[in-house]
Amino acid sequence: MALQWAGIYWRDKIPQKEYHSLIEFIVARLIESFQEKLVSIVLFGSIAQGKAGEESDLDLLIVIKDLPERYSDRLRLFNEAVKGIEALRLKLWEKRGIPLVDPTILTPEDAATNHPFYLDMVDSPVIIFDRGEFMKKTLEELKNKLKKLKAKKVSLADGKWYWELKPEIKKGEVIEL
Repeated sequence: MALQWAGIYWRDKIPQKEYHSLIEFIVARLIESFQEKLVSIVLFGSIAQGKAGEESDLDLLIVIKDLPERYSDRLRLFNEAVKGIEALRLKLWEKRGIPLVDPTILTPEDAATNHPFYLDMVDSPVIIFDRGEFMKKTLEELKNKLKKLKAKKVSLADGKWYWELKPEIKKGEVIEL
């Protein structure tokens, strides 16, 4: 609700409403736990695209300032922040199975570098929280680079896809995103 008061409407972008309470819980806990250090929360993957199936997980990119270097310590901080999430996951299980919450937790410095999984966010990210439009700008820069390369997303008959990053690539040429 607080995000709506701030003019952030992410619920309309997620058609599978059964995930809303789980996402709201996570977002509220992250805001409460990390406060000013929280930079961005972005939902991506099948739930963001409205194509979640029984085995879909909740893919979240979470950007937080001043994180520990070790990733296991970052996950521990996340798990502490979202204590009590099991009751909500159990409720969802009755409808679709228990979704795995799959957080990717980065510092702003880490997140400023383009990662391969960002390609999954180019078309359909659901930006839930974004202080200073940090991830919006990062993803827009990636989109511009892809456009400059004349990259195209190729969809297959089975619903899978891949990126053809540079259609006219020359042997030995290196592509940097």
